[in-house]
Amino acid sequence: KFPDTLFVVSGSGNEGLGKNQYWIYHRDHEGAYLQGIVAGMTTTSNVLGIVGTFPADDVWDLINGFFLGAQSVNPNIKKKITFIESWWDPPKARESSNAQIAAGADQILMVATAFEACREHGIKCHGAYTNWIPTAPDVINSSFMISWIPHVDWVIDEWYQAKASGTAFAGNTEKRWFLMKDGAIDVAISDNLSADVKAKVAEAKAKILSGELVVPIITDPVESD
Repeated sequence: KFPDTLFVVSGSGNEGLGKNQYWIYHRDHEGAYLQGIVAGMTTTSNVLGIVGTFPADDVWDLINGFFLGAQSVNPNIKKKITFIESWWDPPKARESSNAQIAAGADQILMVATAFEACREHGIKCHGAYTNWIPTAPDVINSSFMISWIPHVDWVIDEWYQAKASGTAFAGNTEKRWFLMKDGAIDVAISDNLSADVKAKVAEAKAKILSGELVVPIITDPVESD
């Protein structure tokens, strides 16, 4: 109906229609991988948990990335995974966190935010999507941080090229995402971590940026141990 207007959709649950619709996506597996290194090196129980929102493609990728990172430094870890089936439900996230802690988890990646449970039980948490560390520096060991700027730049370039050349929009039918090397994701880690942990994260990050380390995108479901 509006072929001269560029439309953008983002995230899972969409469909790539092409033409004047563009589909941008975020993959967070690289940031979660680095968080997994932190968790794997600092756990004492070897039980790591993730409290997620929904079992979606763009949540499974970071879950798998987190455990891959942890296993790269600690092959003895056990996994606990819970979904609250909501984008925002603090009481349910807290309940899920408490259950994982009761099952032995001493490090939890909070995709669904519930840092209070970590403080109450004296364990460490890891944040998602933005830098949560300043909000609870005594509790949060790491946070992965996303940026949509590379995606927006790409869409603007696509719009400009079409308008400047007088050609039709050529929207993508497959998901389009950008990686750590493109500035789409980063990780913040606590100043309270040991020099060894900081060095290991810095080493892995440098390898990801150089291409020496390629963190696989795995969206297969993972079972709790």
